Amino acid sequence: MNIESIYQKFKECTGVSTDTRNIRPGSMFFALKGPNFDANHFAEDAIKKGARYAIVDNPDITVSGRYILVENALATLQKLARYHRQQLSIPVIGITGSNGKTTTKELIYAVLSKGFKTKATSGNLNNHIGVPLTLLDITEEHEIAIVEMGANHPGEISFLCQLSKPTHALITNIGKAHLEGFGTFENVIAAKRELYDCTGERNGLLFVNRSDQLLTELSSVYRVFYYLDPNGLNGHLVQSANGLMQFHYEINDYRSPLIKSRLIGNYNLSNAMAAVAVGIHFQISHEKIKEAIEGYEPKNNRSQWTVTEKNELILDAYNANPTSTLAALQHFKSIRKDAKLAILGDMLELGSFSLEEHQKIVDYATEKRIKTFFVGKEYGKCQLPGHALSFTDTEALIEYLKHHPIEKQTILLKGSRGIGLEKALNYL
Repeated sequence: MNIESIYQKFKECTGVSTDTRNIRPGSMFFALKGPNFDANHFAEDAIKKGARYAIVDNPDITVSGRYILVENALATLQKLARYHRQQLSIPVIGITGSNGKTTTKELIYAVLSKGFKTKATSGNLNNHIGVPLTLLDITEEHEIAIVEMGANHPGEISFLCQLSKPTHALITNIGKAHLEGFGTFENVIAAKRELYDCTGERNGLLFVNRSDQLLTELSSVYRVFYYLDPNGLNGHLVQSANGLMQFHYEINDYRSPLIKSRLIGNYNLSNAMAAVAVGIHFQISHEKIKEAIEGYEPKNNRSQWTVTEKNELILDAYNANPTSTLAALQHFKSIRKDAKLAILGDMLELGSFSLEEHQKIVDYATEKRIKTFFVGKEYGKCQLPGHALSFTDTEALIEYLKHHPIEKQTILLKGSRGIGLEKALNYL
């Protein structure tokens, strides 16, 4: 069955499902494979739970009117998403970056939702499976879409752009992330640049942080809407005692009232200003932009401020790389609190650069006299100051906290998702 015929079947469905634990009634089920599973074996279960059709790629499965046999279920999912995108005429904003892309996506979604029926990537479903699922979830009701794109190897962003065909693009920043997959920082730059090139070559518009020299250079040959630009749309931080990011922005003769976000960290100014830029371009009123940013509440262990019975916590443990960890420490240093503690978990996927990059973080914390606990085997390989406490993993940290309770402190938790620092919350 060709992709056009499968698309006609898709139009009869309520959407797409890939997990039999969460079957959407009336959906089209795709039997995807992974290292440890083959969903072809669950296709019958998917139909029983309410899927209208099942796309399978195992010829041993009995194919009936509701089972559609294809050569490769994942490739078919991607082709279907690409074909569906070709039927859409709405703006599609592609977002990538080493840090802050999910927060930026959520802020932009909050702003655009004030004026449009908006579809955005759910959570961080930003890979070769997540992007097709996002595209196929766009309906005739949607007026604009935001597609987050992640990458850990060269060519991935280009492939995701071929599926999503963004009309607008935004790179939050380019830092030292996923070096294990990319090999070098230069390869990271080339990979992220793919979003600019894919969008710009089709005369799309790029939203660019003018204060970021690298992004400015990479985007210089394309159509650009600058933000954090001294000669255009600019933003200005206003220091707060508790570390919550607040700011003004100005453009032409307009200066906004103070915008008090719920985001921890001054490094979030660029994320918020990206949302302001997109909002202004799509003619969302200044009042609605302010309302949207102030109303956005961070979740999923990203830039969250939490007050417990014992301590005040800055939870930023969904992801970590050298760029984001240094930014978090720099902001933590600026917070005007007497009793502070940083708990840093390993930064994963750094490959041969791991020891060097972890040591730089240790040296910065030592130089700035930030009391720090280091968690993970990578930090354990570093030359730590004599007074520093180091734990092999989060479980070892928890065991320490059980016998040495910490109270009345402002605590930063920053580490890669795989370290699981959030498991220590109950003891802080």
